[in-house]
Amino acid sequence: MGDKEKQEIAALKETARLAKEKAKQEEAEWKEAERLSRERAKQEQKEAEVARKEAEKLAKDKAKQEEAVRKEAERQAKDKAKQEEAEWKEAERLSRERAKQEQKEAEVARKETEKLAKEKAKQEEAARKEAEKLAKEKAKQEEAPRRLAEDKKKKEKEPAAPALYEGRVKLVIESPVDLGKLTQMQASLNNVDGLQLVMVGGSAGAAQIIVSVERPLPLLDVLEAIPVTAGVVKKGKEIKVVLKAE
Repeated sequence: MGDKEKQEIAALKETARLAKEKAKQEEAEWKEAERLSRERAKQEQKEAEVARKEAEKLAKDKAKQEEAVRKEAERQAKDKAKQEEAEWKEAERLSRERAKQEQKEAEVARKETEKLAKEKAKQEEAARKEAEKLAKEKAKQEEAPRRLAEDKKKKEKEPAAPALYEGRVKLVIESPVDLGKLTQMQASLNNVDGLQLVMVGGSAGAAQIIVSVERPLPLLDVLEAIPVTAGVVKKGKEIKVVLKAE
């Protein structure tokens, strides 16, 4: 075998070896690429799982926060409703108390008004009675001279009575009776010789004096002579006396 053939055989063997080594290297590179692909897929799967768990955790945290917010909102709503109910009840209580107080004040005012009206009516009634009393006394006072005149006329028509009096005689003092003038009249009677005051009395605006005449006296003339006497009239067994108004 010549050198050329040997060289060709050697070249073929070298080519075959190089081809085998290239194939082996390519197989190694393919296996390495497949391993890297598996690792990358495994890593991606792992990262995806981690991302899923993180997403679930975030979702749970968000749901938990939302639940907490919801519960807080419910609690605040309940507290607000409770506070509003308490405020409403307090307002209702105050309204009832105010109405009760107003009713009580109105009742007090009504009773006070009734009391004032009764007192006013009482005062007006007292004033009316006093006015009637004064009117009656004035009428009596104005009527006294007229009655005296009438009594004098009757006396003139009656048979003449003895002018002299002796023993006990009742003097009737016509209303109205002035106590000051009545006292002056008593003093004047005490100064009459032969005459004594036995008793002085009276009631409801009238007065009576009982005198004892120790010896016959013209008692009518004696009484008419007293300065405070306005008129004297014999009335049966009594003598009526009207005192001066002024």
